[in-house]
Amino acid sequence: MFKELTDKEYKEIRKREDEKGVYLLEITVPGDSEDEIIEYAYMRKGQYPEGESSATEIHVTYYDGGRPISGTSAARCIDGNWKIL
Repeated sequence: MFKELTDKEYKEIRKREDEKGVYLLEITVPGDSEDEIIEYAYMRKGQYPEGESSATEIHVTYYDGGRPISGTSAARCIDGNWKIL
C-alpha cells in the first residue's frame, strides 16, 4: 500500500510484528522541500504495547523543520480491501 501512496524511496523507521504478522510499520519519505519529511504510519486494528487502533489504517504526517505541520488518514482497509482516503 505504501507504494501506491508514494512513488519515492522510503526509509523504515519502526516495525513491530506478532504471531499474525506486521501490526505496526512507520516509514518516512522526503518531502518537496529539503526541510520537509513525510511520515506514513500503518497500524493493524487492535490493541498493542505501542497503542490502539479501531481500524487497520495508514496515517500520514507532514513535518517541516522537524515539527509536525499537518496530518490525516491516508488509507483504510475495509473488508480486506484498501481504500485510499
